[in-house]
Amino acid sequence: MILFDEEEGRTGFADAARFLDYADELGHPLLTGVLLPCRIETLSDELMRRTAELATERNALVRLHCLQGTNEDGFLVKLTGRTVLEQLADSGLLDTRLLIPHGIVIDGTDPSSSAEGGPLDVLARHDVSIIHCPLTSFHYSGMLKSFDAFAAAGVNMCLGTDSFPPDLIKGIDVGTHLARIAEGRRDAGTVSAFFDAATLGGARALGRDDLGRLCPGAQADIMVASLEDFRDGVVEDPLRTLILNGSARNVTDTYVAGAPWLLTARSQASTWMDCALRVSSSLDRWWTPTANATTCGAMPPSCFHRSMPRQQL
Repeated sequence: MILFDEEEGRTGFADAARFLDYADELGHPLLTGVLLPCRIETLSDELMRRTAELATERNALVRLHCLQGTNEDGFLVKLTGRTVLEQLADSGLLDTRLLIPHGIVIDGTDPSSSAEGGPLDVLARHDVSIIHCPLTSFHYSGMLKSFDAFAAAGVNMCLGTDSFPPDLIKGIDVGTHLARIAEGRRDAGTVSAFFDAATLGGARALGRDDLGRLCPGAQADIMVASLEDFRDGVVEDPLRTLILNGSARNVTDTYVAGAPWLLTARSQASTWMDCALRVSSSLDRWWTPTANATTCGAMPPSCFHRSMPRQQL
């Protein structure tokens, strides 16, 4: 069920427009204003058109979740008489700097998808970037069909985490395996292609040729990972070993624009653990029947069932 509140939408749009001004006024090299309407099925035609107009006027990026669920087209056709791609075209959003998570409703392995006028052809011709989030799709029993097919059709592929865990290393591992399953061949979904999507693809999506690479004139955005743990196994290829055997926990240091942002991640472990414990405590309180009834509108326990039932002592 989707509950529309047009005034809330207009208020949110006005706040976003003000934030673009605020970000410009700050003039900070690490802060850029973007437009982030959430999901296409929660947007009116008016908000989509106004978002496209503002994005074009300000040359702002737009990120819009769509092409991610089988019910989207049916809902939009019933509501507006148009499919997702038709609504993106009619609103003008296809002509903006558009980033779309997740794209999994398009079967790229079907040759008609990349033929002239097919969905992949449309996305490629309009320079739309797909933010592939393998872990999220996998958790919801879905997958992109396929990473290789989208890239071969000329669609710019980049990677995202979308939800917890914010672990791009684990996401690449899952993504490469899902790509091979989707294509039915072992040479699909190469680690190098996914690594390029995480770095160069993201830079292309942002329109920043000074990101995603290490070369003279580029920003020194660097991640350092350790492969010193016995559980990392034999290091026959550092990148492949990190992806197959590691996770974000292997990351020890990060630099942003050459400046140290996080050094020796283990030194921050106690602070992070304290934060995690406080969040877990809040979640435990939220799970109680009283909290469900008073705070969350009596959300049924089945929405957040436990893996193993608690034993009554």
